[in-house]
Amino acid sequence: MRRDNKVASILLWIGMVLMMACFIVGFTMSYEDYPYTDFNFGTAFVWWAGGFVSGMLLIACSEVIELLQKISNRLGEDSRK
Repeated sequence: MRRDNKVASILLWIGMVLMMACFIVGFTMSYEDYPYTDFNFGTAFVWWAGGFVSGMLLIACSEVIELLQKISNRLGEDSRK
């Protein structure tokens, strides 16, 4: 997935890392007194949902920036003609 805009690339990677980190943290936080208690799905779901929404918002912002960059490049080419 090649991006021309560095800000868009950084936001994309931050979003993906955030989603992966929240997935892992959701597993670890769902065991309150590991290994003595069972898996708490409610706690895990809160971390997973929060990480997914936050990560997707960052990825969406990176896509908007990338599309705006493409529009700007196209307009710049048209003005040079």
